Formats: sequence, structure tokens, C-alpha cells
Amino acid sequence: MINVYPNPTTGKFNITVENAEDVVVKVGDILRNILNIDVTDNMNGTFSIYLSLVADGVYFVQVKNGDYFATKRITVSK
Repeated sequence: MINVYPNPTTGKFNITVENAEDVVVKVGDILRNILNIDVTDNMNGTFSIYLSLVADGVYFVQVKNGDYFATKRITVSK
């Protein structure tokens, strides 16, 4: 189970991952361009993402947790 919140966001959001192991987080725009972002691992299955420098719009968050992949949509609105 993966949860992305708050959504919509003003630029900072969190991801919680149950049973986190070798988690990889990628964020892409609507054109599938992968963004160079900072992901902070809070060491408890929660990851903080900072998108304060991107334009308002819809982005896609891809989370890989072991063999499990999930893609969630996030809206940035400042």
C-alpha cells in the first residue's frame, strides 16, 4: 500500500510505503520526463518530496518497493 499526501500540494508532499524495502521514487511530468528532485527518506517508510521549483500542473509519482511498482498522480497548485 502506497499513500501520497497532501494532494493537491503546494510543492511538498509525502509518500508512505508499507513494508518499505529498497524503495525508489521517481517523479515525472505529463510528457514522461523524469524530474531531478530531492527525496528525503525519513527512515520509517515515509518519504518527503519537494517540488517547490516546478510549475503548477499534474505530475506522476512512480514508487518501486522491492518487486512492487505503483504510479500515483499528484497535482501541484501554488
